Amino acid sequence: MSEIKTFLVPPKSQVGGVLVEKTMAFLLAKVSPAGDTIYNSRSYPLSKLSGCSATSLVGKTKEVFFIRHGQTQMNLRRIHQGPDEPLTPAGREGVRQVVAFLQDKEIDTLVSSNYLRARETADMIAEVLGTTYSIEPSVREIGRPLRVYGRHHFSWISFRYFIALYRNRLNLLWDEEGAENLAHVRERVRDARLMVESLPGQRIAVVSH
Repeated sequence: MSEIKTFLVPPKSQVGGVLVEKTMAFLLAKVSPAGDTIYNSRSYPLSKLSGCSATSLVGKTKEVFFIRHGQTQMNLRRIHQGPDEPLTPAGREGVRQVVAFLQDKEIDTLVSSNYLRARETADMIAEVLGTTYSIEPSVREIGRPLRVYGRHHFSWISFRYFIALYRNRLNLLWDEEGAENLAHVRERVRDARLMVESLPGQRIAVVSH
């Protein structure tokens, strides 16, 4: 059997990277067919992109680069944000660094989350690589409760949500005030995986969160 190799390209913090690792490992374990072998990958800052590790999954041979969108003003202020936040100048500079990393990777297909910050990131990548991209809602950010949007990440409301999320982490149907439950996220991960497997080419870039 062949494999899919996935590379995490985002400049995430150490804590954020660990959270992404554990969440993705949990969700992938739920959707992978019997017999698949899953290896945890790690998130690296831009300064260490050459050291990206890979996650191997059974499937059609491809290399998939998962790219985090550039910085927004809400990222900078640590505020929970909706889908319509644009990139900051610093965010655009970060995307230019990602583009430089991708230029010799011979990307065949580029897809993006439907959120504005991801689309603006994909616009910049596509322009330099001389390609186009398609919108893929299955790789969008997890939906949070309506009451946390516009609130600081370290506000009491945010802490209450994250504590409740942790306590209910094994209950895939748990949600709160319009938040997206993990069962739905799991379905999106499955859709994203099938999407990647169906895309033409051997090197895929996915702009996500």
